[in-house]
Amino acid sequence: MRDAVAITFETAAAADVDAMLGLWVRAHAARREGIGVDVAATRDILRARSETAGAWFVLARDREQLVGMAHGLPARALDGAGEVVPRLLHLSMVAVDPEHWGRGIGYQVTERAVRHAQRSGFEKAQLWTPRTNLRARRLYENLGFRLDGGEKLDERGESIVLYVLAFAPGS
Repeated sequence: MRDAVAITFETAAAADVDAMLGLWVRAHAARREGIGVDVAATRDILRARSETAGAWFVLARDREQLVGMAHGLPARALDGAGEVVPRLLHLSMVAVDPEHWGRGIGYQVTERAVRHAQRSGFEKAQLWTPRTNLRARRLYENLGFRLDGGEKLDERGESIVLYVLAFAPGS
């Protein structure tokens, strides 16, 4: 049996971008049955998000290997293009290495991102996930997220749905 995964909370540094990119590419290729991602664009997004004020990544490592991540940042109106929405967290880029699926890593990194948001004064969290990604949807629902009625097509034409979690006062 493998040793337990050591989950570490850290702010992503420039040195983590390539490892996060590799994880993101592997997770998406497995979930989308080999359909890849735009590597250059994803690298640019990861770099920008690792430098965004008020943003953070929760990273899970199994020994030295990055095996999971979740990203939190202040939500913005107008689908991310507008002003910051006070006390609303946008959770994104939740990914787990496919070789580690089923070990609770996604739950752990997402739950840690939510707890950090609560300690940081956020009152609610939101996230978008593909309608067909039942594994992710179960994970979010197990953490208390609920469908909010939002649905749209992402940049690849895939239907994504909006989940929201209101934090209990004093939690």
